[in-house]
Amino acid sequence: MNDSAFEETKATLVAIAAEANELKHAAAGSITEAVAAWLAPQYALTARDQLVELEGADRLKLLRAFVQDWALLRHGDQTTERLRIEREWLAVASRDADLKWKRKIIVGLETLKVYADKHPEAKAAMAELSRQVRHPFDPTESD
Repeated sequence: MNDSAFEETKATLVAIAAEANELKHAAAGSITEAVAAWLAPQYALTARDQLVELEGADRLKLLRAFVQDWALLRHGDQTTERLRIEREWLAVASRDADLKWKRKIIVGLETLKVYADKHPEAKAAMAELSRQVRHPFDPTESD
């Protein structure tokens, strides 16, 4: 690809991305959801109009086609909802794991402090460790 073709492709992609971003902002969210919300009633109205004219086997054949199409549309909705639920579950599981380890760390440090308070050499070692690992630029710390 020569430089002018590359630059032209790049400019086109930038314009497409900007337009997509504007549309997403105008739709207040997912463009796909906005189009689906508009398309579903259009589809249902058209299906009803076509079904009025048919009877018997032709009507059943068209109904089956509509049911298949609608099932595919609903599958997308169900997948979206499943992904939302999985994201929520993951956030809760992550928070729970953090809290579990935080509790264990706090209990361990408290146990270590109690031990160090009873043993002068351990207390001196902990004080030295604290001094060495203290961040030198933390304004909340005082000597």
